[in-house]
Amino acid sequence: MEMVILCISYFTHVRIHGHIRGPFYLFSILTGMKNFLAQSITFFLFLAVFLCAGIILWGVFVPYLFKKNIVYAPAAHAHMYTRIKDVNATKNVDLLFIGSSLCYRGFDTRIFRQYGYSSFNLGSSIQTHLQSEVLLKHYLTSLNPRLVIYEVSPNVFESDGIESGLDIISNDKIDFASLQMALRLNDIKVYNSLLFAYYEQWVGANKNLSEPVTREILTYTKGGYEQSPMNFYKDDSVYVHRDYVLADDQLKAFYRNLQYLRDCKTPYILVQAPNTKAVYKSIQNARHIDSLYYTCGTYFNFNNAHGFEDTFHFYDQGHLNQHGVTLFNQKLIALLNQLKIK
Repeated sequence: MEMVILCISYFTHVRIHGHIRGPFYLFSILTGMKNFLAQSITFFLFLAVFLCAGIILWGVFVPYLFKKNIVYAPAAHAHMYTRIKDVNATKNVDLLFIGSSLCYRGFDTRIFRQYGYSSFNLGSSIQTHLQSEVLLKHYLTSLNPRLVIYEVSPNVFESDGIESGLDIISNDKIDFASLQMALRLNDIKVYNSLLFAYYEQWVGANKNLSEPVTREILTYTKGGYEQSPMNFYKDDSVYVHRDYVLADDQLKAFYRNLQYLRDCKTPYILVQAPNTKAVYKSIQNARHIDSLYYTCGTYFNFNNAHGFEDTFHFYDQGHLNQHGVTLFNQKLIALLNQLKIK
């Protein structure tokens, strides 16, 4: 019995600054801590609401030039707003193209239609694999493609993805996939723009927004393709030899996208669109890039294809004019016919 009393005394009394304090003292300490925790949570919740309200009010009332940390510009360039509106009205295609500007300026859905392939081009400006991930989650199921043609220009691995992320946030729906992208980009402009875009989506601010068919010398065609002007590349610059640097977060997103396609049982091929010869020859680790892609599935590098002439098929160092697009697409269609995609 004495031992039990000693144990109870030990656990219910504490010596503080030389004085014995009983259980009621401990209870008061715990109660104080609980009150402090509750007050802290209330304060941080109030602060979060205040900051969110401030960001939204700033976005609504402050002129665009002064909103450096809120970049929300629907229908601002590259027809992404129109492309998203178009894709929401499209179902069940043979081919889905996804990738950067080399994608939406490189795969002409009209040419593929002539050869019996229905298709949609879901490319976007400087689209990195983090943005491809969002777009695949949003639209792969509804488009239900028989084949995804994933444009895999290696330079997107070097981009931080912020500019393209802001483009997607401004023009596409905001949901959990968008939030995941924002967290991975981890940039204050992205967070602020995401919050403001969600508010704009909630109030239906852009329901009646329209975009001109031709802007920035590019003409949008139904199905996501943008036709470039018939200009011809004349630059004979010498490019410094360098390696592509593959950012780890982009590489992980790329692998996640491929796994997502496999999980959805959607076949895919990887395609590297052609650049001008001077640009491609300046890349020292091009073979290493090829070897990486070959381990990921069926892959075609059109920089190794014959017939492309810098001064006839390109309008700048990396983008094909309509002559080049036609040749590129016809070569790809010949490969698709060999693969018996139809």
